[in-house]
Amino acid sequence: VTGYTPRVKTVSNKNVAHDAQNIDVVVIYDADAQKAKVAYIDDMTGKTLKTDSLTGVTNAKSGYTTADSIKTYQA
Repeated sequence: VTGYTPRVKTVSNKNVAHDAQNIDVVVIYDADAQKAKVAYIDDMTGKTLKTDSLTGVTNAKSGYTTADSIKTYQA
């Protein structure tokens, strides 16, 4: 599963035959660490004003918001 790492990489294939009972195996996946960068770029000059680095895990909300920084630059 993209963005996740299984705790067990390989599931045993023992006793797999046409007449074998069903084998149920639970595989638990942990969310991978993720990184992102947010760049604020002046649309008039093309100059990068600020870059923020974010960290987290797959599918978790970062809580990051651009609102305050954008208001500051617009002022």
